[in-house]
Amino acid sequence: MPQESFYVGKSPAFIQDGQIYVRNSSHQFYRRDPDGDHLVGTYEPEFETLDLRLKSPIQASAINAFIASHSPNSPLIGLGQAFVDAQSKFGVNAEYLAAHAILESNYGTSVIARDKNNLFGYQAYDVDPYGSAAHFDSFTDAINYEAYFVRKQYLDANGQWFGGSPTLDGMNVHYASDPYWAEKIAGIMNQMYAYQTTVYSQEQPLPLIAAKPAGPTPDSVQSVIQKTVPMTASGVTTDQVNFRQAPSLDSSIYRVLSGGTKLAVIGHSGAWYEVKVGSQTGWIFQDYIQLTNDSSDSANQNTGSSPAANTTSGNGSNANTAGTTGSGSPTGIASPEITTPPVPTTPPISLNGDTTDNVNFRKGPSLTAATYGVLSKGTKVTILGLQQDWYHVQINDQVGWINKNYVELNRTHQGLTVFVNGTEQSYNPSPIIENDRTLVPLRAVFETLGAKINWNQATQTVTAFKGQTNIVLKIGSSTAYVNGKPIQLDVQAHTLQNRTMVPLRFVSDALGANISWDGSTESIFITS
Repeated sequence: MPQESFYVGKSPAFIQDGQIYVRNSSHQFYRRDPDGDHLVGTYEPEFETLDLRLKSPIQASAINAFIASHSPNSPLIGLGQAFVDAQSKFGVNAEYLAAHAILESNYGTSVIARDKNNLFGYQAYDVDPYGSAAHFDSFTDAINYEAYFVRKQYLDANGQWFGGSPTLDGMNVHYASDPYWAEKIAGIMNQMYAYQTTVYSQEQPLPLIAAKPAGPTPDSVQSVIQKTVPMTASGVTTDQVNFRQAPSLDSSIYRVLSGGTKLAVIGHSGAWYEVKVGSQTGWIFQDYIQLTNDSSDSANQNTGSSPAANTTSGNGSNANTAGTTGSGSPTGIASPEITTPPVPTTPPISLNGDTTDNVNFRKGPSLTAATYGVLSKGTKVTILGLQQDWYHVQINDQVGWINKNYVELNRTHQGLTVFVNGTEQSYNPSPIIENDRTLVPLRAVFETLGAKINWNQATQTVTAFKGQTNIVLKIGSSTAYVNGKPIQLDVQAHTLQNRTMVPLRFVSDALGANISWDGSTESIFITS
């Protein structure tokens, strides 16, 4: 099963060649032996616990040299001094700022960085990264604003998102949904300029001495992706592969393309190709396309530009697994049982509504988010998801956010409805409410989210795997184990129509999915 890998640092002394080790969230390492796992030590990279208000000894030239050595054509080359200057003005470690920009923007080459000068994914919400991402007038403006924002909101003890310490670990509490975000940045910092205890032990936190810098600026709703592939390129799929809304594993799947499908290649973002099949535009991981450079084979060439509302940024797509679903299937198939349906013109959503009054159509789920414009009363919208009091909606080809109080939903059926990543699910048995808790069928929901399920009839135990997450749950128990850590269930796991039913909250605790409940429509929204 393909898994993400990234550099952390030099291995601690207790790690020996030829052995297999596993690690929990507390950074405890266990050697995997025939008779079980044995604790051998604890190790956490120093940069994860470094006070990010401390001055880095790194020079601008070293930042530039590191970027050039890892990405020779990176537009970040030459910005080393901007990171150092931001450190002086806003009191945020320059090496951290550079590493953060490298991680989020893939060395400045992501679509969001290229089109919006946004190096840090600022306001790039998971459900619509490109559409919601803020626009900056320059890379330097993005660096300055991020430094100020991080210092005020994440590193200062009175900041809104202070996570208990002014460190990467503290930031990871609220900044990123990726549990390894802090470790990834620490790894880049270790490669850029190794941690030096003697240097940092003599430093004191830097003050914030500069005024609030220029922030995001409005960008056009109709901004487009600049293509890096000739508009006449064509190709053919080399195997079955997911045809996605955006260049990300988190993106919704339109359908599965069969091997040998002819298509037009109209754009490129990181490890993804933007393609057109018939009249529909979407994204496919590059390993599953063979370019033919023969326009006669292309599937309806596109001579125009593609709306950028459904793109994502950075290396958050995990390039080494980007062609797969969350289950790690090497062919990128969403499920072994899936068949190829007709091409839809929109994602397969069945929850729709109408605006009840004039309402702002926003780029993010917040009153402070920029607006695309004002929707007139009676505008028909498709509901993609829910975040607190905001509906994530689609209107024609545009995706954005509307306060839920201004939408009247069109219900065509009764009972609990489950949406996973925007797609309505049909489960048997259906979700139920028991003791004021919503229970869902474990196998169906977990497999939809990309987990593999094993069932041991003799012990009545379910084991689930997704990436590096291992989940064990026994029927009749109110305790599950996630990577060996006990998780308490609100209601005991039990069977219904020969299916294991678990509390909805357990889906979040076990797989890190975001769960939202809309009581007015009895709808459950699960996003991964």
